[in-house]
Amino acid sequence: MLIFRPLATILLSLALASCFVPSASGAEVRLLPGTATDYHAWIVFLSQGPIRWTSKPPSTPGQEPESFGRAYRVVQLRSEIYDTVLIEEITMGNEGFGKKVKAVRQVDLDGFVKSFGFVGEIAGFTFVRCESPTSFRFRFKGREFSVDGLDGSRLRVDEITASNPALQPPPSGAAERQRYAHCGRSNVRRAHVHGVAAIPAGR
Repeated sequence: MLIFRPLATILLSLALASCFVPSASGAEVRLLPGTATDYHAWIVFLSQGPIRWTSKPPSTPGQEPESFGRAYRVVQLRSEIYDTVLIEEITMGNEGFGKKVKAVRQVDLDGFVKSFGFVGEIAGFTFVRCESPTSFRFRFKGREFSVDGLDGSRLRVDEITASNPALQPPPSGAAERQRYAHCGRSNVRRAHVHGVAAIPAGR
């Protein structure tokens, strides 16, 4: 019996050590193909962030400087129970004149749910609030995330978790139960979620 005790101790030590291996901190998510389909009939939520203004000297002396504004809108679409999230880039001139949608990109929610271990349908997106001209918060199936980089080609997504495990939503599915295993894990998981190529706004 004593012969097998060192082996059992080694196996137990390896099992415990594997619990403290940190999980993957990020993932590269593929770009989705663009579409020019008119999606306005499926909009269930829209929120515009703060406008960033820039100006340039007038082309003719004595005239007012030319101002240009840019903002981003988070647009949620729903077909049956499935969510789609778009990022619209809005531009405008002096005092908001000539406001238009310059481009639209689609958040790769399929890549997002795979990066963070969700299971089931791609449904359950809830916008929380804008945090800056290029960032916002949202919830997905009870877990909260922050997003930054609306002005870039990819989004940085960070999960925001409560410090008290009792405040966490109950896991669902095998992938979710694995996430709550009693092992040393980071409180923040990060992934890079790409948007699609710009969709022409001419419609």
